Amino acid sequence: MIRFRTVTASGGLFALEPGDIIFTDTPSGVIIGMPKDKQVWPKAGDRIESTIEGLGTLRFILA
Repeated sequence: MIRFRTVTASGGLFALEPGDIIFTDTPSGVIIGMPKDKQVWPKAGDRIESTIEGLGTLRFILA
């Protein structure tokens, strides 16, 4: 149900087209539930990459 609400809310903000991808997960390295000294949070300047086999890689740097 949460995923459906995410898509519905996103569709109200911008046009969604067939094949569009909505990223809703956290990048690897963000470890909620681990002790505070082991948690690694994304920060400005970090590079995020996400690859879908056969489609390509999305890369961006956090502002």
